[in-house]
Amino acid sequence: TAEVIYASRAVVTWYVGGKPVKHDAECYVPTEDDLGKDVSVLLVPIRPGHDGRGCEEAYRFRCPVEPLPFMPIVSPIRDGWRSGRSPDGLDDLRVLTYNILADLYTSRDIDKHLMYSHCDLRHLTRWRRMPM
Repeated sequence: TAEVIYASRAVVTWYVGGKPVKHDAECYVPTEDDLGKDVSVLLVPIRPGHDGRGCEEAYRFRCPVEPLPFMPIVSPIRDGWRSGRSPDGLDDLRVLTYNILADLYTSRDIDKHLMYSHCDLRHLTRWRRMPM
C-alpha cells in the first residue's frame, strides 16, 4: 500500500545571489541591493513527525532583479509616506483602492464612438492604475 504524504505547512527560504535573505516567509520583495542578482526559493514541506528532509524543492527565477520603472506614485510619493514610520507598521492604517473598471470604461483604441470620445486620446492611453 502507498503511504499518504502530506504537509501541514512549508518553510520557505528566499535566496538572492546564492545567499539566504529571508527565512520562513511566504514572500520576499527585492531591494536595491538585489539589482542584477538571481532570486531563488527553497520550499521544505513539513508536518508533525517529519522535518521535510528529502522532500525539499528549489526554484530559481529566470530573470535577475531589475530596477523599477519610474512611477511617481511609488517614488517619491510612497517614499515620503513611509519615511518616519516604523517598519512593522503597527501604528498605521493604510487603505488602498484599485479601480478595476478604469480600463473598462476607456479604450486605448482610436474610436469616435467611445464613452470618452470627448477626451484627448493621450489621456486615455495613460495607465491609471499605479501600485502603491
